[in-house]
Amino acid sequence: MAQERDRYDTINKKAKMVEALTESLGIVTDACRVVGISRETHYRWREEDSDYKIQTDSIGDVALDFVEGQLFKNIKEGKERSVVFYMETKGKRRGYIKRSELAGVKDAPLIGFVPDFSKYTTEEIRELLEKEREARKDANI
Repeated sequence: MAQERDRYDTINKKAKMVEALTESLGIVTDACRVVGISRETHYRWREEDSDYKIQTDSIGDVALDFVEGQLFKNIKEGKERSVVFYMETKGKRRGYIKRSELAGVKDAPLIGFVPDFSKYTTEEIRELLEKEREARKDANI
């Protein structure tokens, strides 16, 4: 009888935990505090009970939906940073991407080449570094 009561209590706490996780947008510590269990218990349940794991895995989508809703609210309110963020993430296929322009010495184009220093002698590496220092000094970098 006591074993059956413990089983019922666990089932009840798991259901409450799913509800608390939903309310806390997936913050485990907060949900555990509400239900009165340890984080270890929550993670043990996830390992032992595939249904519980499936239910708790889906809560991340609830948090994402909430944040997405906030983003769209900000966009509707004309908050520029939210608009820019949305276009940089969702508008990439239309050309809205963040780009960084890099220039080398004296604004010459920077070539994405990093030499394989294993092919150089110590003296050759020293000469390359000295030439770079001189170029930087000439360019006031």
